[in-house]
Amino acid sequence: TLVRRGDPYSHQIRKTVELVMDRGQFGLPHTLCFQSKVGPQKWLEPSLVGTLEHLGSAGVKRLVIVPIAFVTEHIETLSEINIEARHLATSAGVEQYEMVDALIAEENYIECLAEVTIGALGGSSR
Repeated sequence: TLVRRGDPYSHQIRKTVELVMDRGQFGLPHTLCFQSKVGPQKWLEPSLVGTLEHLGSAGVKRLVIVPIAFVTEHIETLSEINIEARHLATSAGVEQYEMVDALIAEENYIECLAEVTIGALGGSSR
């Protein structure tokens, strides 16, 4: 239902990547892709699997995967991205595959979540 009404997820993730790359001034090539599919609807593209296959066949040898939409480590980051996708990438010719840790439970992050949640419920965190 949320997707049909205009789920902002895709736009939020794209904007986050844009802002991180802008602010970081990394000067490195980057590609945004989407890892998981939920429900019967067509999922966002390009897919992680397709992207890894494409990059490997294009001769890319080193990748750093940043699971920017994931705030905690769980089955998708630990198994699907860090193990299964790593195997796919190395099979496609990638020699170095690194994955950045998710945010986990940084105190500032948890405090921010609490404030946003309490605010959304009409309360005050102070």
